[in-house]
Amino acid sequence: MRKLLFGLVAALFAGVALAANVPLQSGPVDPGNLLGFINGLVQSINAYTSGNVTFLPAAVTTGGTSIETDASYTIPANAMMTGNRLVITAYGVNSADANAKTLTFSFGGQTCALTVTGSGQLWQGTFSVTEIDSKKQSYECHGTTGTTVVTSAAAATWTVDNTAAIAVLVRQTAATSGTMTLTQANFRIER
Repeated sequence: MRKLLFGLVAALFAGVALAANVPLQSGPVDPGNLLGFINGLVQSINAYTSGNVTFLPAAVTTGGTSIETDASYTIPANAMMTGNRLVITAYGVNSADANAKTLTFSFGGQTCALTVTGSGQLWQGTFSVTEIDSKKQSYECHGTTGTTVVTSAAAATWTVDNTAAIAVLVRQTAATSGTMTLTQANFRIER
C-alpha cells in the first residue's frame, strides 16, 4: 500500500511538473522528508509559472515629505529568465492640494519615477521590466493623473544581476505636504 501511495504521489508531481514546465525532481523521495519535497516542488512551480506574484492587501497613505516604500516583492535568485517580464500596475489618489507627488518603481536598486501631481486626482502608473539576459533588462514606466498623461520614462536598459534575489518596490513621495494614497499595486510575472 505504501509503495502504491508513493507511486501515485510521484506520478502526480511528475504530471504537475510537466504541465508547469518545471524540471523533474530526480532520485527517490525520502518518506521522512515528504513535506520538504512538496514545499520544494511548490516553490519550483511558483518560480516558473506566469501570473500574479503579490498585491497590496490594503490601501496605504503616505503623509511625509520623504520617500516611503508602500509595496514590495522579492524575486528569487535566477527566477527572471531571458524573455520574462515583470509588470507592476499601481493606482491611487492625491490629497486636494497642488503639491508635487511622485510615484517611484524600483528594481534591484534601479528606479523609474513618475510625477503624478494633481489636486484630488486619481492616478495610475505602470512599470515593466523585461529580462534581456541574466544581467541586463529593458524597462519603461508610464502613467496618468486624472485624464492627463504624465511624463514617462521611455524604454531604456539597465544592469541588475538576476543570479541574486531582486527587491522590487513601489514607493511614494508627497514632496512638501499633502498625502498620496496607494489603493492598489499588482505585481505580475509573464513567462
